Amino acid sequence: MSTSNANFKNKCVTQVNCIYCDSLLCTRGMKAVLLADTEVELFSTDIPPNRTVDFVASCYSTESCKCKLRDIACLKCGNVVGYHVVAPCKPCLLSCNNGHFWMFNSDAVSTLNRLDSTGLNLLLWGDLPELEDSENEESESPSEEECISVCVQHPDVSGTNRLTDDHGALPWRPGEELQRLGNSRGSCTRKGAFL
Repeated sequence: MSTSNANFKNKCVTQVNCIYCDSLLCTRGMKAVLLADTEVELFSTDIPPNRTVDFVASCYSTESCKCKLRDIACLKCGNVVGYHVVAPCKPCLLSCNNGHFWMFNSDAVSTLNRLDSTGLNLLLWGDLPELEDSENEESESPSEEECISVCVQHPDVSGTNRLTDDHGALPWRPGEELQRLGNSRGSCTRKGAFL
């Protein structure tokens, strides 16, 4: 699906950061909701954030739909921050969706709304280049002046999603697939495709 779709072109472009370590995860985020449960808010992106996250364990599905999902964790701190829709189910594909397959849990990220090149207006999805016209996400990285904070409070940053061994060491090195240790999904049980 094109980012110029009329249903989504007026949505704000957000920068998404890890709530645990404040690491930049993506600069091309969009506020979204699950198709299977529209009360669940997330952030999504259309560009694979493969330099900032890595996969955790294997694919799974939920009771709400048959999409094949795989958790993703921040490369800097190891916390699970969302999931990738590896294979969307037919009902989700046929529903109105934004075409994004990389999802960030709203309780695991903080966001900033990006400003346009004038610095006066919010950057909207309809103003972004199509994916094939964009070299990569890093070329679009905004400066701090181009972003404004969105007040998203996250009271519980206790580390229940943190992926460490018994001695507090991260079980991975950058570039290697993360190993699932303990309960890496935390309290985020309702997942699936997105709107």
